[in-house]
Amino acid sequence: LGESTVDVTLTINQIGLGDDYFLNGENWKFGLNPNMADFVDFSSIGTLLQYAKDTVTLGNGLDENNPELSTYHITGSLDAKLLGALSAASGNFDIYVALDGVSVSLFGHVSSKVLGLKCDTKIYWGTNDDDGSGNIYMERDYQKRKLLLGTENKHDSALVAPSDFSDNMLPWLVNYVFNLSNIDLGSDGSSSDKEAKPLRVDKALCFDGGKGKFDYTLDEHNNPKWATAIDLKELAHLGILDVAHLEIGGSIVSDASNKFTWKTLSSLKIDTKIAKLGQVKASLEMANVSGGIYQEAWSEVSSNFNNKYPSRRTATPTAKVPSDVK
Repeated sequence: LGESTVDVTLTINQIGLGDDYFLNGENWKFGLNPNMADFVDFSSIGTLLQYAKDTVTLGNGLDENNPELSTYHITGSLDAKLLGALSAASGNFDIYVALDGVSVSLFGHVSSKVLGLKCDTKIYWGTNDDDGSGNIYMERDYQKRKLLLGTENKHDSALVAPSDFSDNMLPWLVNYVFNLSNIDLGSDGSSSDKEAKPLRVDKALCFDGGKGKFDYTLDEHNNPKWATAIDLKELAHLGILDVAHLEIGGSIVSDASNKFTWKTLSSLKIDTKIAKLGQVKASLEMANVSGGIYQEAWSEVSSNFNNKYPSRRTATPTAKVPSDVK
């Protein structure tokens, strides 16, 4: 209103089909009878966004030389089963991130076993305010089945431009990192569909005719937890995906001396289905806030990162899609 800002909240509660309401001198009859089970309560999304925002500043102020430095050590596991019983794939993750202002460094280590074949992949990536995002460098040791019997050990690497990686992120993760080279990731179940389509967040959150979920609870330590569901097929236009059930956990943590306190997202659990794999469950934990105490994490991998990545950051990429890797 003019130069003023006004927040308005409108709440409609218990409207019955055919009920009469008197408004502005007239009788109104509402033809709406909402069953609350058909509506998704997103009122706690503000709290979730606050925890997400504060996660970005986790650790700020501890390093006098780098007061904007935040570090993260994320551990995780994945298990995929065929027909609910036979293990098709399993994996363990270690992801380290250093965030210093607009500069980001990432090192990931993924150990997986898919259909009996092992794969060990390391991922390096960095960006800064001078020249933006650098290449993604990946190297892996993996097993490949021989034509007749047995397996053989292989090693390869890929240097990928950031735009090519983002355009083909799912193939790089599934076909390369997990060595599932025979999985078709076409948007309609066929790799022939190359048309770029926008993400549909609205349909992803409110699917099956408007049904959805966004539950908010507090645990015994007063830490928040959100449970929601997202239709990944609608979100990303990929026919092999399904509805994913997510559980997001938050924590309030401090440094060892209790000088600083931060809110942070600290855990994620995912339960979904993927065509040709069956049921998939994954979990992620923020390892460096265990016990409510933040610990600097990047120093654990900085030497390896500095040895492997800087020379490759702006080098000429060697691959655009996983099939380019020889």
